[in-house]
Amino acid sequence: MLFILGNIKIQAAESMPDLSSPYGMIPIGDDWSALFTPTGWFFLSALVLLALFTLYYVIQKVVSLSSGIQEEETFMNRIRDYLTEGKTESAVKLCRSQKTPAAEIIQKGISYLGRPVTEIVFMLQIRKEQAFNQLKKGIPLLAALMIGMPLFGLLGTSCLWVESSGNRVFPGETLFPLISGLSIGIFALITYFYLVIKVNRIRNSINSCIATFLDIINEPAHA
Repeated sequence: MLFILGNIKIQAAESMPDLSSPYGMIPIGDDWSALFTPTGWFFLSALVLLALFTLYYVIQKVVSLSSGIQEEETFMNRIRDYLTEGKTESAVKLCRSQKTPAAEIIQKGISYLGRPVTEIVFMLQIRKEQAFNQLKKGIPLLAALMIGMPLFGLLGTSCLWVESSGNRVFPGETLFPLISGLSIGIFALITYFYLVIKVNRIRNSINSCIATFLDIINEPAHA
C-alpha cells in the first residue's frame, strides 16, 4: 500500500507544471521557429515597415520644423527700420531670405500695406491659420501610431501564441511582436510631444511677429 502511494506521489510531482515560470502554469519554450511561420513573417514584415516609416516621418518632420522658429526680435526690428525708411522692397527681400512661416506671413502683410487696417488684420489671421494647419499636418498620424502599434504587437503575439498552443508550450519569442510594437509606440509618443512643443514655439513666434507688425503699421508714420 505504501509502495502504491509513493508511486502516485512521484507521478503527481512529475505532472505538476513548473510554477517558477514567469507565465505561471504555462511552460516556456525557446523554439524560434514560431516567428518564421507565415503569420510570424507577416507581423515581422509589417513591424519593420512601420518602424522604418515612423523613423522616416519623424526625421522629415523634425527637419522641416527646425528651421521654422523665427528670431522675431532682430527680424522685426529690421522690418520696422525698413518700413519706417520707406524701403518696402528691402523688407520683402528680408522676408524672402528667412524662409520661415512668420516671415512669409509678414511678407504678405507688407503686400497688403495701403489697405484698411481691419482688412490687413483679417488677411493675416487667414494666413496664420493656414500656416498652423500646415505645421500640424501629419502629427495626428504619430498619435495613431502611438496608440495602434502596441495593439498591433499584441495582436501579433496573440496570433503566434494561438498557433503554438498545440505544442502545449508557450514560445517566449512570440512576445517579440508585442515588445516591438511597444517600442515603436513609445518612440512615437516621445516624438509626438516633441513635435507638439516645436509647433507651439513656432506658433508663438508667428503670433509675436504679427503683433509687432500690426504695431508698426499702426504707428503715426504708417497710419
